[in-house]
Amino acid sequence: PRGAVVVDLLSALGPIRVVGVHLGLLRRSRRRQLDYVRDFLAGLAPMPTVIAGDFNERSTRVGLGRIAQDFTILPAARTFPSTLPLLPLDRIAHCDQLQVRMEPVPKMPAPHPSDHRPIVAAVTARPMDGSEHPDPPHSSPLPR
Repeated sequence: PRGAVVVDLLSALGPIRVVGVHLGLLRRSRRRQLDYVRDFLAGLAPMPTVIAGDFNERSTRVGLGRIAQDFTILPAARTFPSTLPLLPLDRIAHCDQLQVRMEPVPKMPAPHPSDHRPIVAAVTARPMDGSEHPDPPHSSPLPR
């Protein structure tokens, strides 16, 4: 089944909202689902937010625009199918209060329990002065 789960966590970075998604196979379905997620999040108290999961979107140019105004969509590695990854379906998007750095896609021993490879990222709070730190000191891995 397709869907999303929203969890507010207290982390070493402070409060953070993590949204796990598994979007539909058809672009029009994904657009409706992203509209719903965006509108749902807009109704919650503001909090640094990461959206991660199976976006089921191959394109890097179209299809994810529904969240592009409020979130940075990171370049995706090939994660599907797990046995011979050809498609970049799994992604991470984040708000401007966070810095997120993608980590290499781990190679998984066979047999793999999923048809997707995992995605991993280091998440840090963006410094108040807007400066970037190439190797954040307080990173936390965020699994798929």
